[in-house]
Amino acid sequence: MKAIVLEQFGGTEHLVEKEIEKPGIKDHEVLVKVKAFSINPVDVKVRGRKAPLAESLAQYNPLILGWDISGVIVEAGSEITSCKIGDEVFGMVNFAGHGKAYAEYVAVPAEHLAVKPKNVTHTEAAASTLAALTAWQAFDSYGKLRSTYSIKDHHFEK
Repeated sequence: MKAIVLEQFGGTEHLVEKEIEKPGIKDHEVLVKVKAFSINPVDVKVRGRKAPLAESLAQYNPLILGWDISGVIVEAGSEITSCKIGDEVFGMVNFAGHGKAYAEYVAVPAEHLAVKPKNVTHTEAAASTLAALTAWQAFDSYGKLRSTYSIKDHHFEK
């Protein structure tokens, strides 16, 4: 299979397309044929060795970046009951580990995936995972978004 491998930390010139072995799956994993993946700030920070995650990934050869994918399940492990071969799925996979999203196929724990809505393209789905999580964290953790809001609980000054 084809993959974009990071040969050494640094700039984009260190990302090289290579032919490598297609991954095998474990009993709790599925193999996804990747239709789209996205590139996020965390990918750039890891590539530049400016994120703590880079140190744990330095041991891998080949090192394949990326965590956000959308694709089609082509194999399923023996313990898989939540999805099936042929399902279109998307997710942020193997984070914060070795994601391996910049590849034709990715072995993924099934619980890292969701069924892709029919009205969403693979490109849109792959672009939504980390971005959506970041937005949710901003609203929930930092903005303290709650299901009900009462203006009487807040005081405004002129």
